[in-house]
Amino acid sequence: MAARPNETARSLADALGVELNRYGFFRKRDPDSFYLETTRDGVYLCGSAGGPQVIPDCVAQASGAAALAAKHVTAHRLPDEVEEVEPVDPSGEPRVGVFVCHCGANIAGLLDIEKLVAHAARLPGVVYASDELFACSDSSQRVIQEAIAEHKLNRLVVAACTPRTHEPVFRKACAAVGLNAYLFEMVNIRDQCSWVHVAEPQAALARARDQIAMAVARALRLAPLEMIEVPVEGTALVVGGGVAGLQAALEIARQGYHTVLVEKADQLGGRLNKPSLTKLYPSGRDAEKLIFEKIGQLEEAGVEVMLDTEVARVDGFVGNFDVELADASGKKKGEAKRLRAGAIVLATGADLYDPAGEYRYGELPNVLTSLELEQIFAAHDGRAVVDGKHPENVAFIQCVGSRCEDGNPGCSRYCCPTAIKQALLLREHGANVTIFYKDIRTISDGAEEMYRTARGKGVLFVKLAEEDRAEVVGAKAAEAVEGYDLLLRSRVRAPADLVVLSTGMVPREPDTTILQSIFKIPRGEDKFLMERHPELGPVETTTDGVFIIGCLQAPKDIADSLSQASAAAAKVARLLARDSVTLEPTVAEVNVELCRGCGQCAEICQFNAPEPFQLDSGAYVTKINEAVCKGCGTCAVWCPTGAIVARHFTDLQIHTMLETALPEKGNS
Repeated sequence: MAARPNETARSLADALGVELNRYGFFRKRDPDSFYLETTRDGVYLCGSAGGPQVIPDCVAQASGAAALAAKHVTAHRLPDEVEEVEPVDPSGEPRVGVFVCHCGANIAGLLDIEKLVAHAARLPGVVYASDELFACSDSSQRVIQEAIAEHKLNRLVVAACTPRTHEPVFRKACAAVGLNAYLFEMVNIRDQCSWVHVAEPQAALARARDQIAMAVARALRLAPLEMIEVPVEGTALVVGGGVAGLQAALEIARQGYHTVLVEKADQLGGRLNKPSLTKLYPSGRDAEKLIFEKIGQLEEAGVEVMLDTEVARVDGFVGNFDVELADASGKKKGEAKRLRAGAIVLATGADLYDPAGEYRYGELPNVLTSLELEQIFAAHDGRAVVDGKHPENVAFIQCVGSRCEDGNPGCSRYCCPTAIKQALLLREHGANVTIFYKDIRTISDGAEEMYRTARGKGVLFVKLAEEDRAEVVGAKAAEAVEGYDLLLRSRVRAPADLVVLSTGMVPREPDTTILQSIFKIPRGEDKFLMERHPELGPVETTTDGVFIIGCLQAPKDIADSLSQASAAAAKVARLLARDSVTLEPTVAEVNVELCRGCGQCAEICQFNAPEPFQLDSGAYVTKINEAVCKGCGTCAVWCPTGAIVARHFTDLQIHTMLETALPEKGNS
């Protein structure tokens, strides 16, 4: 089902004094470079208010719009108000409360909630059991909080959906009434039960009973934990001086924080500088002017720029990163520069796929890449001049290095709109253009309209099968491109005195591998660095305080890169606004009486959390840097003496759950 503008968009636009586009969505001031600004200063938009969007883009744009709005109110920040509440005493006999969520029909449509509540009420340690239609709703949260007070609950179990998204909600509700957030246990009877066993309702009910029993058993063994607090350095480091890095540095600095921007090259701008890119799609705006504007704004905002500089080493943790910077040009001598940063934004971009050996690239002189065509446009004032001549027939081949095993297995997103933009420029000067494609993906704002314009101006499109490849024909130079057209059901031959390969994006190497090693950020199947969560954390990483934006994370166009940059700026500003930051206490800890200092934990930890520590006796043991530890438990499992314990996931807690699920084996 297609998305359409909200019915109230017109009245809201009139009230705010902003414009709508011809489709009824809020009009973006610069659709080719920035999605978040409306036609009125100080009014910003995000998500599907400006046009249909997917969830990750909505989330990134929401944070980006928040960053833009925040710069108007930085002088009026108010300190956080923390309401003191009487803590619930966790000592004495455990008093467990169990709440089973209907989740609408997601759980209750298969499982008998009344039977689950009755079962929970009979479990050891449970003094209260009830059900809620939507346990995560505000009204249900208040019911749970009232039950904690009324029944003097000192442990809480909620059987609902996924802890990944909802556990923080319930922990916050517990803390608000004085119950330690880590005396809460959540069990997933939606994703792990009702959804996966929809064809077996009775077996699913039995499984849900077991899951709740295991959760209650674990809750009896839970211990209160306190958040870890570390100070925050008020400086942000942005690595990469392309358009995404420029935008991130600019928005952070505008919110009043000292910002350092380091760039490996000798100039800012990345691929937007000539001769790499001339015009932006869909408007045809000059790319170089956009960069000049951003650089000027950087100077006004007071961003400290360091060219010919790269990150050599990073120690420390969120709020306190010790960064060693090195000379990237090899021209300077002396000691490496050092700085301390509270947060780091990585924006080093991507490379374009090298099609050497494909489609006779490198063999025939008139087979070029889309980047090389862009450079020709830049050198000849928007005209294609090859060997002193204007080509009469041009053929594009799409998905070169994208949607394939050798390059990027996914779509590179920008290639189709770029090819259409270049085809329109060629048509303006009389060239006949044919585009061989598998799927035309006009993802960007205005790209679909640009595609329709190209068809109207005579650009021909030949659809190939997924497994088919176009063939470049010619002896000493390309003369034509041939391929089987699925729509015409026949093989077609397009004459070509210029063949353009639309190359996709691939990770920039060795930069991406180096950053992965330094910051311990995992990579996806496409080898780009991975975000923490596609929907919930599109610019965050698994390393607290480190953010990734732009094409370092995945192929994307300029507008999406800028939105992500502003989103990261909002996250950074939120972090730097505090004197200290609290971290999860669910980390590993060492019993020094059992530790023999073998160092195996340090060898296997990918986060460098275990560190050697010398006791007064002179013996060396291991201690865990709690600010760095992620609580994965690998070291606790590996430790040969059992000296390391994973807080909140102790052996006793895990064994209790297993014994509850497997009583016969547990008692043997």
